Amino acid sequence: MKLMLAAVLAVAIDPPVKPIGDFDPRDPKSIVEHAIFNTRTQKCYETVYTARLATAAGAIDYKGRSVWVAPGVLYLHFTATGKDEQKIVRAGDKDVWVYHSLGGWGTDAELGKVGYARGIQNPDEVLSALAKHADAGVKQLKPGILAVSFNGQAIARVLQGQFQGGINPANSSAAVHLEVDESIRIRKLTFDATVNGINRYTSEVTVVAYNDATELRFTDEKNQPVPLLPEMKDRIDSVLNGKK
Repeated sequence: MKLMLAAVLAVAIDPPVKPIGDFDPRDPKSIVEHAIFNTRTQKCYETVYTARLATAAGAIDYKGRSVWVAPGVLYLHFTATGKDEQKIVRAGDKDVWVYHSLGGWGTDAELGKVGYARGIQNPDEVLSALAKHADAGVKQLKPGILAVSFNGQAIARVLQGQFQGGINPANSSAAVHLEVDESIRIRKLTFDATVNGINRYTSEVTVVAYNDATELRFTDEKNQPVPLLPEMKDRIDSVLNGKK
């Protein structure tokens, strides 16, 4: 079964992060809300991640790195089982470019990769979905580590396009564990989902730096720099200057 990463995700980019109430260190829900808020309102953050998608057809393993720059630029580089390597840049809600070893940079539509850099591939969208569904239940497992129930609708949002035939929210569930640092920001996020009763998606995302890298420098198979196109740079600058 071919992994349907190229499916379109009908998810509009969220409005600016809104302020939240006073912090209560005794309330697990308050800790999670503030950790998500404090993470999403940083200038930028860099993550490394691993993931596994297991279906009846077999398993696919992922390993990658990303840099998120507020308010809406994502640099993403990952490799998957079968030596599938992807370099991706997203700027704003609509503009995504994917690198091809033969043709260079092309839009997601041109390369048949519509849906890349969204949902589970975008840490900010995962945190946004988590913030909206924190009411489903939050528990503090031990100081600095919290568990959040992720309901079927949230799973469908972040994993849409990953499974042939779509996702049945009523037959899907997930547990998310958050590890929070001393500044009440996300240090690590683990995601363990059962989808449609038979498929499993697991991932671990670790924030390795806050407010450090503002881009991810790509290289080709010969370890030579892969420069961005002028139109990519222009769109990135536009987004960083507050234009959608």
